[in-house]
Amino acid sequence: MEPEVALLISKGDSLVFKISKVDIKVANQIRSALDLLRSDWLQLKTRAEGQRMTALRLETSQIECQSVVQQLEDYISDATLLTEKEKKVFTFIL
Repeated sequence: MEPEVALLISKGDSLVFKISKVDIKVANQIRSALDLLRSDWLQLKTRAEGQRMTALRLETSQIECQSVVQQLEDYISDATLLTEKEKKVFTFIL
């Protein structure tokens, strides 16, 4: 989408240049609309980048949580395999 927006802004700039030779008022109106488009586009790109960074952080957190859950599952699995005597010794140590 970015190339299309850049092309549209470029064409708008060319239009402003051409029209300014004929009607400066219309050229200024187009320039104002282009300025608004540039501003809105920058805000959109900034927001999208922020959301992308948030998604990356959440993905990293998910991977870390999955690792912790796997460690807990392994610990529980190992603990259920202990004999009663081993459980008593283990409990005493803790």
